[in-house]
Amino acid sequence: MKKTMNFEWRIGDCWNRIGVYGDQSCPELPPVIHCRNCEVYVSAARVLLERMPSDSYLQQWTQLIQDAKAENPSPSISIVIFRLETEQFALPTQVIHHITDLRTVHRLPHNKSECLTGLVNVQGELLLCISLSKVLPYGQTTDEESTSSHRIPPRLMVIQAGGERWVLPVNEIFGMYQLHPADIEYDSDELSLSEPSLVKGTFRWKNGNVHLLDEAQLFKYLKRSVH
Repeated sequence: MKKTMNFEWRIGDCWNRIGVYGDQSCPELPPVIHCRNCEVYVSAARVLLERMPSDSYLQQWTQLIQDAKAENPSPSISIVIFRLETEQFALPTQVIHHITDLRTVHRLPHNKSECLTGLVNVQGELLLCISLSKVLPYGQTTDEESTSSHRIPPRLMVIQAGGERWVLPVNEIFGMYQLHPADIEYDSDELSLSEPSLVKGTFRWKNGNVHLLDEAQLFKYLKRSVH
C-alpha cells in the first residue's frame, strides 16, 4: 500500500521534487541520467496524454479560440476598383493581369455579340475586347451620350482566368484596395443587371457604392457571350 501511494505521488511531481528539476536526490536518477529516461516519467506522460479532458478544460480552450477569431477577423481581400460611366465596380486583384493604355479596337466581321467589340493587340497577342457596359447595364443613355461614350475609354484592363485573357475598356482606374468581407452587403437590388449573379455584393467606398463582381460568374458569362 505504501509503495502504491509513493508511486502515485511520484507520478505527480517526483521529477520536480527529487529529479532533474528538483534537488536530484532520487536514487534512480544516476542510472537513467535524466528523468525523461525513467519509466515513471514515461508512464506519467502517457497517463496525461490519454486522459479525458475535463469540461472546464474544453470550455477554456473553446473560449480562447473564439477570442482569437474575434481578434483576428477574416483576412481582407485585395481588389481593384474601377469606373464604368457613373457606376463603380471592383474585381479581385488576382484576376487583373495588367492595365494598359488606349489602343485601337479592330472590329470583327459578322460579329453578332452585343458585348464583343473586337480584337485588341496587347503585347503582340490579339485579345477579345468586351464592353462591360453591355454586360452590366446601368440605365439607358441618350443618343448624344451614346455617341460620346463610343469614344475609346481612357484605360484598358486585361483580366485573366484559366489561361484565357480578356480586355475590358473602363473609364477610370482608382487603384488597389483592401476589402474586409464584413463590409460587403450581399444585396445588388439597387443595380439593375441583365445578369444579377455577376455581382457578389456592394460595399461603401468614399462617398458612393462599389459593386463587387463575381469573377467566376463573369468569366462564364464572357465565354457564353462570344460563342
